[in-house]
Formats: sequence, C-alpha cells, structure tokens
Amino acid sequence: MQEGVAFAAALAGAMSSLTESSDTDTSYVPFVLPRAFTPEELGGVDWLGLLPLPTGEVEVEVTGSDFRVAEQLAEHEADGDVEDFYAPEEVQTIRAAQALFLAHPERRLVTVTAGGAALLLIDLARLPLGAWAGVATLRIDT
Repeated sequence: MQEGVAFAAALAGAMSSLTESSDTDTSYVPFVLPRAFTPEELGGVDWLGLLPLPTGEVEVEVTGSDFRVAEQLAEHEADGDVEDFYAPEEVQTIRAAQALFLAHPERRLVTVTAGGAALLLIDLARLPLGAWAGVATLRIDT
C-alpha cells in the first residue's frame, strides 16, 4: 500500500500544474486500489457521492491505457494542432508523467459515468507488490 501511495503522489505531483480540460477545471489527485478489481466490483462503489446523481445509474468501463492525457496529446500531434490546446511546458509535463506511468507493464483507465453526466477518470498502473495506483480527475459533461 505504501508503494501505491508513493507512486500515486509522484504521478499527481508531476501533473500538479495541469487540470482536466472541462467545466470543472479539476486537478489530478492520487488514487490507490490495494488489490485487483473488476468493472462489476467497481460498479458498486459510491464514487465520491456520484451514485445518486442524477439518475442513480453508474457505468464503469475498464480499458487498457498508455496514460489518457498523453493519448489525447498524441491525437493532437497527429492532427497538427498541439499549439491550439497545450503550452510547451504542458507537453513536457504530460510526457514526464507518462514516462512514470509507462514504467509499469499493466495499466488501465477506469471510466466511471454517473447518470450520463459526471465522469471520474482514473489512470492506474499495477505496481510490483500488487497495488494499483495512479491519478484520478473529475469531468462533468454538460
């Protein structure tokens, strides 16, 4: 567990100058799960009080990930419009955080959608001692 807390704190620290690009402008916060998980297990969790909002329905999707923010950056690089979305120092920050994340072979993106509006996005990597750790951010699609 200590290993997970340290990794999550390092990753959140690397991302501290960035926020989720949405109405919420939320930061990336450390996140640790002490053991393996399934989407079904995660679907029963009261995610920061999201379960009752607004319809009480929660969907959890777990997919492979090479660090969601870096994947978005790569899409903008392919489109040739990076400068429209990122300052040069933001690109460096994302790349540094991605390097930390990619050091672990098992990586997942957990997307929690509550009532079709709020999205909790969690990038997790499995650490050598078995914990899953990474960063989470909240995005509200309006």
